[in-house]
Amino acid sequence: MLNIRNNEIYITRGDSAYIQIELVDDNGTVYTPVSGDKLYFRLKKSIFGNALLLMKTINTQNMTLELTPSDTISLEFTSYRYEIELVTVDGNHFTVVNDKPFFVGVELES
Repeated sequence: MLNIRNNEIYITRGDSAYIQIELVDDNGTVYTPVSGDKLYFRLKKSIFGNALLLMKTINTQNMTLELTPSDTISLEFTSYRYEIELVTVDGNHFTVVNDKPFFVGVELES
């Protein structure tokens, strides 16, 4: 199961997910990455914690965050915090999603 509401991500542990990312400023203008831009997804237990549990590079060609079963299979059934950062080709860093919940749930097995 994958559910996203207001940048809160709910996923079943061990599931695959393909999450489309759209970068839009306060005026509604969509940012299209240029060659050399990098987009990163980072997951921590707590925003203030030092331990990075997962870091993924988001494909800027199709703007898709791809989560594989191995990305979440070892995570506890609880809430985490994530962020997404854009690093432009000219070296600017922009946190485009900051300190949002990422919930990992249980799958009922037969």
